[in-house]
Amino acid sequence: TWWANSNTIAILLLGTIVSWRIGKLAVSYSYLLSYTLISVILNFLISSNTLNQSLLFATSFFPFFSGFMMLTEPRTSPNSIKAQVIFGVFAALMMQLFQYLQFISPFLIGIMLANLLRYWLE
Repeated sequence: TWWANSNTIAILLLGTIVSWRIGKLAVSYSYLLSYTLISVILNFLISSNTLNQSLLFATSFFPFFSGFMMLTEPRTSPNSIKAQVIFGVFAALMMQLFQYLQFISPFLIGIMLANLLRYWLE
């Protein structure tokens, strides 16, 4: 697993600094907020999990890794703030959709589709 997975506060702080420095903070936070909100809704309302279980699922390893490392790649993510927000929200929707439909590698599929969307955004 990724070393930062053991400390959520450390990954939020370090990920925020890195995303800010490369100008992709809007991608990271639009994705993380959207992913968390969708995850809590799906897990709490549809799966009847408790709110704590839903939040723990939303703050697991791969959403943070995707939001701060995979989606912020400078060559594949948009540059304008508006496009970054759309990109982040779209990636979260696609990942949640494919995860809900129980596809193999839902995060990879979501990232690939978001990367394709990038060309339409710019």
